[in-house]
Amino acid sequence: MRGGKREGAGRPSGAKNIATAELKRSLSELAREYTDDALSALFEVARHGRSERARVAAAIAILDRDYGKPYAFIEGQHAKDLPPIVIERPVS
Repeated sequence: MRGGKREGAGRPSGAKNIATAELKRSLSELAREYTDDALSALFEVARHGRSERARVAAAIAILDRDYGKPYAFIEGQHAKDLPPIVIERPVS
């Protein structure tokens, strides 16, 4: 038999999921213990990363954590209310 549901596959109905709320909570607490180290690493990469791509990614990660991720604007709804963004690069 190929494809489809196999008999006996998966978690039995009524069985508790191993990833309980208590386990998730303890993982969150553990992650919070390393917040300072993680932010320090992001700052280090943003300042001294080997590539421009790494520095930009670190800077975006820092800004997302501080200000939140930017909203996605749908053409015609909010975009007309925003000022244009002008990026000037030096000519090399």
